Amino acid sequence: MFQKSIYVILYGSILLCFYQCEKDDICLNDNLDTPRIIITFNDNENPQRRKELSDLSIRAIDNEMALGSSFRDSLALPLHIHKDFTQFEFILNTGNQDLENIDTVQINYQRNDQYLNSACGYRSTFVLNNPPAYILQSGTNWIKGFSIKKDSITDETSAHLVILH
Repeated sequence: MFQKSIYVILYGSILLCFYQCEKDDICLNDNLDTPRIIITFNDNENPQRRKELSDLSIRAIDNEMALGSSFRDSLALPLHIHKDFTQFEFILNTGNQDLENIDTVQINYQRNDQYLNSACGYRSTFVLNNPPAYILQSGTNWIKGFSIKKDSITDETSAHLVILH
């Protein structure tokens, strides 16, 4: 009798534990991450034609983190989720002291934060301002201009911003 009551209590406890779990306790969706901005590099003379770069590296301004190098004609960059702008250094001819050219760019946008559920948390999407970006210093800039290709940054399937050089 005592053994049966222990099994009933144990079975009831296990059942109660599983019954208390909710479906949003585990985040199963892969596409719920905050999207990065997709940037392409196009020819300033012919804005519809992509133009590859050599020896380009990018560094985020606020955390001095290098975001990579050796990009060809497009890249994906993370945007701040707590600010309405993000600043990057686009460094052309990295490592060559005589030819190195640094353009500091500020990308401006509006944030839209969405609460998904308790397991997934929040997701931010962005809408580019018009104009979408500024070069923060004057001089011999290798970046000649910017063009919005898609102003809503909700996914990473297509380009959002074009840098003309």
